[in-house]
Amino acid sequence: ATQTKTETPKEPEKPKPRPTLVKLSASHILVMHNESQRKPPEITRTKEEALARTKEALAKIRGGADFGAVAKEYSDCPSKEQGGDLGVFPSIRMAPEFSNATIALKEDEISEPVETDFGYHIIKRQKIEEVRARHILIMHNEADRKPPEITRTKKEAEKLIKEIENKVKAKDADFEAIAKEYSDCPSKNRGGDLGAFTRGRMAPPFEKAAFELKENEISGVVETGFGYHIIQRLPMP
Repeated sequence: ATQTKTETPKEPEKPKPRPTLVKLSASHILVMHNESQRKPPEITRTKEEALARTKEALAKIRGGADFGAVAKEYSDCPSKEQGGDLGVFPSIRMAPEFSNATIALKEDEISEPVETDFGYHIIKRQKIEEVRARHILIMHNEADRKPPEITRTKKEAEKLIKEIENKVKAKDADFEAIAKEYSDCPSKNRGGDLGAFTRGRMAPPFEKAAFELKENEISGVVETGFGYHIIQRLPMP
């Protein structure tokens, strides 16, 4: 009788480690190659060339070059336009290797090259600076991105925002209801709530005012290119 040869079963592939669920903030430089997931057609460099380019970018940073400037020069990620800034994100949004490498860094520390399915990354962990706010926006006929129905003059807008300021600062005022009635921002449907945002996401005068407020405090009138705002800082969820 002949003996049947039995094959040794293959070991199943180990699943990639899942990152711990935490909130992170980072900037990165991504160098893609011809095996990268979601690579655009113009990326033709080999994996070896991509790693060499990543190391070249890292050497510039270690030599004192500005991270954002190097990101604009070397990165293949659209975030290069913001100097590689990815803002604040939950760890599960990114590839596990990326999130785990970020978690292992201290604030302002820069990683060695980190490989994911998208290519090679250089990661800089950032301090999370985040605020949650709601606002009332009154636009005028000189405001950026104003819809055609906004015809009031700048002077009329200034007069109106001052009247609204008196309303929101009155005792027992309902900021949410006033925003729904008066605001020219689409956020009016949520009572002016803009959610949480990090530095660099809003117009500089708006950002400065929002970050300087205490929780539940209401600002004075703040002018940006979009018009006049009254801002209330809200507790983080």
